[in-house]
Amino acid sequence: MRFLENLIEFFSWCWIFLCPTAIFGFIGFVIYHNYKGNVGIVSFMGLLVIGIVSGIYFAERIRRSVGCAMFLTRVSWSDSKKDQNS
Repeated sequence: MRFLENLIEFFSWCWIFLCPTAIFGFIGFVIYHNYKGNVGIVSFMGLLVIGIVSGIYFAERIRRSVGCAMFLTRVSWSDSKKDQNS
């Protein structure tokens, strides 16, 4: 059972890690296509590294405070009473 908990926590950590990495990577990709050559590739790589570092930082911070699976559960949870009253 402990293996399953660790596996779910790992996949949740990866999901939290990928969000800022994908955002910064996409911004870098757009800049790369607008500025070909050294400026584009350096901007893309720089933003990708910033995304990776910030992804690790946020995923570790969340893991240590509440746990990654619990965080994703709270983020995706909807209040059924609010939904019924709407």
